[in-house]
Amino acid sequence: MTESNVRTGFWAVLAVLTFGMALSVAQTVYTPSDVGGSYRVVSVSHGRLHTEDTATGERVSFPDGDLVKAALSGKIKRGDVIRR
Repeated sequence: MTESNVRTGFWAVLAVLTFGMALSVAQTVYTPSDVGGSYRVVSVSHGRLHTEDTATGERVSFPDGDLVKAALSGKIKRGDVIRR
């Protein structure tokens, strides 16, 4: 191998590593926006599903019978994120 090939290979490997590191940092920093509204399930009581808005932390209760049935049957568990 010539010195030119070694130098070119070195810069190519360095470019790939830099690009991979940039993607890794971007993935760590990126936080998706909650446009549709997502809620983390907290509990079920009194015929209501009690949740917490993931964007604001505000407590929200849904009197939706289907959601309550799903929570009582175990299809929705505490900590699950639902979107409405």
